[in-house]
Amino acid sequence: MLASVAFAIVSKPAAGTTVLSLSNVKITDPNGVSLGVTNAPTTACSPLPTVGCGQQTITIGNNPPHASFTVSHTGTSYTFTDTSTDADAGDTPRYRIWDFGDKSPILNTTATTAVHDYGLAGSRAAPGLFNVTLRVVDNQGDTSAARDSSGGVIVNQDPQHTFNNLGLVEVGPTSSFTFSPSSGITTTTSVTFDGSGSSYPDEPILAGTAPVGGTALTSSNAGDATCLTITGIPCPVGFVDNNANGVFDPGVDTVVRSRDLAGASMCNAGACDILAGPAITPAGQTIILDGKISWWDTNANGIVDPTEPVIYDTNGNHVYDGIKTYSWNFGDGNTATGITVSHTFSGGCTGGTCTVTLTVTDNFGRTASSNKPVR
Repeated sequence: MLASVAFAIVSKPAAGTTVLSLSNVKITDPNGVSLGVTNAPTTACSPLPTVGCGQQTITIGNNPPHASFTVSHTGTSYTFTDTSTDADAGDTPRYRIWDFGDKSPILNTTATTAVHDYGLAGSRAAPGLFNVTLRVVDNQGDTSAARDSSGGVIVNQDPQHTFNNLGLVEVGPTSSFTFSPSSGITTTTSVTFDGSGSSYPDEPILAGTAPVGGTALTSSNAGDATCLTITGIPCPVGFVDNNANGVFDPGVDTVVRSRDLAGASMCNAGACDILAGPAITPAGQTIILDGKISWWDTNANGIVDPTEPVIYDTNGNHVYDGIKTYSWNFGDGNTATGITVSHTFSGGCTGGTCTVTLTVTDNFGRTASSNKPVR
């Protein structure tokens, strides 16, 4: 049987050995399970011609590079530092091929450091889970494959590549609250606590008030009303790129809904409505459609009503992944849940002061807490 098999050199043969034969090769599937391939004979075949029969040998004089890297991050901006090595003197990794796992273009570089932002300042894939792979090439061209033909990471790890599961990539929620009254509190005073000041920066609220986390959003392919030229067709929603950088920037660019399918590509005077963001100057700018601009369709009527929040659905999962639960600890042995709660401190606080803690949890399970003294 004839077959074309791609393989990577794991190590240079031991001292005194200058050749590699099939008997030195283990053929496995991407999960490292042996395929049970039988070695070719080591002697000439008879009575068939000897040319091309039996094991073939090649000279291996190069050790493969061993890929490795470290990871650090600030928010959703990640820094990857190549720490790969090569056993051959003077033969250091020359090229680094980075796959950031978010479908952004593969980076081929000679630099030892790569920076990638998964958040709003970068490819805008976060929040989410990402698997980063590094493949290195040494000065003699030795390398391997980091992913199989289906795009999956090869897990039996030949030395020329490695990968790192980053875990959850997101900025995460912030916790903030107010309470009233803020002074003169006695054992009979009902104190109201409001956690609506907490935020979820990974998916900005472009207009309106943040919905309860986990609420399904509508698709941005719908619109606020039927278009003028074609009755019954929802108007497209997009943005005007005010800073001309090719991506949507919350607070900078203007979210618009076209009023006319025939002129949907341009935001001429009267041809589009502003849903969020600054005024458009000058008029007549191009509308860029963005499937991540969506809204919380509170009455499920399929259109954007004036009171409905407009949201940037960062990872495009049609779910607001923001704060899902608000958990209160009043410091006197009592707890509660909800965005706004009321509580009467009847005792149990040290020195007459209770430390109240609000812990918020987003739809991915990440938490943030804040606390304040209540006297």
